[in-house]
Amino acid sequence: MKEIKKLSRCPRGHFYDGSKFESCPHCSNTQTPNVTVMGGVENDDEITLVEPIPEQAQPVVRPSGGKTETVYLQGNPTVEQSSMTVQFYQKALGTQPVVGWLVCVRGVHYGQDFRIKSGRNFIGRGGNMDVCLSADRTVSRDRHAILTYDPLGKSFILQPGESAALCYLNRKPVLVPTELHSGDRIALGDTDLIFVPFCSESFSWDDEAQNQD
Repeated sequence: MKEIKKLSRCPRGHFYDGSKFESCPHCSNTQTPNVTVMGGVENDDEITLVEPIPEQAQPVVRPSGGKTETVYLQGNPTVEQSSMTVQFYQKALGTQPVVGWLVCVRGVHYGQDFRIKSGRNFIGRGGNMDVCLSADRTVSRDRHAILTYDPLGKSFILQPGESAALCYLNRKPVLVPTELHSGDRIALGDTDLIFVPFCSESFSWDDEAQNQD
């Protein structure tokens, strides 16, 4: 594949074309770039696009850190891009009902909320994480921690991820799977998150679906 350009990344984790914009257009919200990253080779400061994204490509709105970003899809994607596209479509279409939230109360994501879905939710800095703390460089890129909702037991469980970095629950290190309760405080890197459950013994999506049958 042929390298075509490099994009800059702002402190909040947004990518943009530095040759067209003096500062991040996502943060300033004054203008919108005509391309958004969809695959490529990423490092901490920039991403190299390996294929052009057509100007007339179809945009897809996807969640990102409690907000939304627009992804422009191109034809003939690579296998890696196809996998990413499936993930973005699932999130954009809302195919996973929310079971709870994490709300940032300390750190660069202060005030943002992150949806929790049923099953395992991977927490990290990478864009493919279910809970993406993209702007906190002290958080591991992949699987700093894992938050799981068990629909059968109607319980939430926090466990360490595959990173060497520690995760803390109420100021104690999480070394084994530990059950979460409403209001618990989770710390990863320089970020603190408050756990807010939606599903509980009094409500679950499975029970709601059965009641509607």
